[in-house]
Parts: sequence; C-alpha cells; structure tokens
Amino acid sequence: MKLLSLMIALFCLSACSKLNMGNYQQLETGMSYREVIQVLGNADQCEDGVANQECIWGNKDGRHIQVNFVAGAVVYFNQQGL
Repeated sequence: MKLLSLMIALFCLSACSKLNMGNYQQLETGMSYREVIQVLGNADQCEDGVANQECIWGNKDGRHIQVNFVAGAVVYFNQQGL
C-alpha cells in the first residue's frame, strides 16, 4: 500500500512539472524573459554574461531546457531529455 501511494505521489509531481515538450514547443525567438517564465515558471539557474543571459530550467547535466537571452529577448533555446 505504501508503494502504491509513493508511486501515485511521484506521478502527480512529474505530471505537474512545466519541464515538458509541450511547454518547450511554446517557446519562440523574440519572447521576453517574462513570457518565458509564464510558460516554464521560474528558472532554476541563470548566469549573466557580458551581452547575454543564460537560464536553465531543470538540471543542466540531465533533463533541462536552456534559454539564452540578449537584451531581454530569447535568441536561442534547446532542450535535453524531454
């Protein structure tokens, strides 16, 4: 019974994740950071460069979505493991 409860809880958590192919496919070049957050939620990690910002949703070494912004607009995005 405990195993079944654990499996249901894990399924619910994974179903609630915004880290999925459907949300990835909503991303478009030119979107603002605010628009991306509306689709994916808050980023797990962002790094500011000289002229750009790179944000990661998920685990950079595993399943993730990476979005690069220049002047606050999406210029590049990719995914791994979705």
